[in-house]
Amino acid sequence: MHGGSFFLSKATHVIISKSHFYFNTAKVSGGSIYVTGEGSTSNVFFEILIFRNNTSQSIGGVLCAQHISSAIIKNCYCISNSPHVMAGAVAVSIASSVYVHECLFLSNSAYMIGPDLLVQNAKYITLLNSVIDSYQQIGEQKFLRKKEIVYMNSKTVTMKNVLLRNSAHIKDLLSVNALSMKLLNVIIFCPIFTHLDQESTFSYSHDSFNGTSCQLARHNVKCVHCVENSYASLREEYAVNHILQYNGNQTKENNSYNCYACPSGAVCNKGIVAALPGYWGTIINDKIIFINCLPHYCCPSLPCKGFNTCNKGRHGLICAKCQQNFSLALQSDNCLLNEECDARMIWLFCILSGILYTTTL
Repeated sequence: MHGGSFFLSKATHVIISKSHFYFNTAKVSGGSIYVTGEGSTSNVFFEILIFRNNTSQSIGGVLCAQHISSAIIKNCYCISNSPHVMAGAVAVSIASSVYVHECLFLSNSAYMIGPDLLVQNAKYITLLNSVIDSYQQIGEQKFLRKKEIVYMNSKTVTMKNVLLRNSAHIKDLLSVNALSMKLLNVIIFCPIFTHLDQESTFSYSHDSFNGTSCQLARHNVKCVHCVENSYASLREEYAVNHILQYNGNQTKENNSYNCYACPSGAVCNKGIVAALPGYWGTIINDKIIFINCLPHYCCPSLPCKGFNTCNKGRHGLICAKCQQNFSLALQSDNCLLNEECDARMIWLFCILSGILYTTTL
């Protein structure tokens, strides 16, 4: 039922090191490993492990750990794991401390939330020096689902030197609920033509550790499209440094990157910028500026494929050069293949020769 390779219950200390877990499956949770303390003191230590193509029908494609004292996960690689419900790689619920250090999460997927890392009801969560890349083939409909790459619910959350790459077009990238949080040098990569959007709020929540109610700080990070007739900066990398702690006041903070109005000479659709015929765009200080082209130099007709599309055979600044193996046609601004130019030159030579021969008679 639980744990494709290991089912561990009420174990005091669990140490698994220097192992590979490939193509394991669980009917419920923990595609490779399932650990439950169930009231006992359980300490879990994983180091130098590779998890690839593991699956479960419910929670945790790699690991599902519940009711434990601590979980330490170091130097682990979680690649292409997938549960049917949540937490493509690691799911930890009801723990004193969770420590993830120098790990790689790549191409993991989950149907609901937490495609890579899901931690709920932990006192302390620390995520350091790790890379989380959400690369997946996800259709437009699934893009609208709430599928965080990382979801954490804790008293104290610390993230430092972490890279999050949202290459799967998942709308909600990172969701943190905590009494206090520190996000230090968290590097976010958003898909091109989307922009980073952050929102911090405070919500009233039940404290599962002592049965009381408390105020939690909530910080959400998203990569979103701009509204119609606007576009996002072409930058893909954003640095997030954020320290938030509830101080008894109800506040709301927005920290997002602005969208720009669609510039003259372009058409903007869902944040994607394309040139109008006869225009060529260039990037200046994260903005796209459009310039009028000379006739036959730039994109000749709609739809243009990008903001700096050139006419056939042309490239370079304002499409001013002919591509390799192309040459400028006689009495024209078109760039033609050299073979076409050679054929035309032969015909021109024959015509001139005939004219010269006729005039000499």
